[in-house]
Amino acid sequence: MGTPKKAEEEERLRLLVKLCVLAVQYWQESTLKSKVELATQSELWTVTLDRSTPQTRNLDRYMSFQSIPKHPNTEAVLRTAYFVLDTCRGKSPIRKELEETLKAYLEVERLLRVS
Repeated sequence: MGTPKKAEEEERLRLLVKLCVLAVQYWQESTLKSKVELATQSELWTVTLDRSTPQTRNLDRYMSFQSIPKHPNTEAVLRTAYFVLDTCRGKSPIRKELEETLKAYLEVERLLRVS
């Protein structure tokens, strides 16, 4: 097993991925809009055209532990989560899980800064 610091860093990345996935899920559930529309409306992610089809490649990279960048744009993920929580007001199990994951992420981030 790795060092405690490495384990905390891995947990931070896993929580970051979970935050992104839950934010997109809650957005889609609440607004019935796509992640392309989330990227466009939040103005946090680039939308590109691939053969006239809008794509969110950067956002997509944050939705899997295997593809998340080694030096992730944490600010974009956090701002996406806050944007979705602020924009979508309906009660939902996904919203509750998003809020709990955000709280857990911030705690792990705090612990990494202290150590």
